Amino acid sequence: DEDMRFKQREKKMGHLVIFVVDGSGSMGAQRRMVETKGTVQYLLLDCYQKRDMVSLIVFRKDKAEIVLPPTSSVETASRRLREIPVGGKTPLSAGLLETHRLIKRVTVKSPETRFLVVLVTDGRANQSVSGLPVSEEIEKMTRLLSESRFTDYIVIDTENKGRFMTTDLALTIASALGADYYTIDNLKADSLTDIVR
Repeated sequence: DEDMRFKQREKKMGHLVIFVVDGSGSMGAQRRMVETKGTVQYLLLDCYQKRDMVSLIVFRKDKAEIVLPPTSSVETASRRLREIPVGGKTPLSAGLLETHRLIKRVTVKSPETRFLVVLVTDGRANQSVSGLPVSEEIEKMTRLLSESRFTDYIVIDTENKGRFMTTDLALTIASALGADYYTIDNLKADSLTDIVR
């Protein structure tokens, strides 16, 4: 038996980068959205010949929406990213819940997939989706996400820390998820792309 040799095809582990972006009016969403769109486009070009994919979830008003389903197609991404509405309230827990659902769906189809979730928010959540208090709802969603296998997290905190009153909720979420944490001051030109890469 020790003299037997055989070839075994090794499965390549695919990656999915999920951007979860605050599209509410409270964080100057238009500028952040432009930065995020640019990063998604760049990563798609970078992943063109790999199995890696990119997805984009935007939360605003009273819901979260997958505006870019998992794709490695630059053409599809350009078409979907062109017009993304911004403004309204901040249903942060809806964004976290939609992220959890997407990870579960992809895992069922491709159990070997690794995930990188990039949450971009100012943490000023003010919209519940279940009737629970907002803070309790977010804690519940964060706990769900922390149980996801093969998942890493980055939290980009866009809250203005010069204000008299700050929530620091993005930092709390980052701590609960064991995420790499960055403030808006860390984001210079093109550095969101560098952080994700």
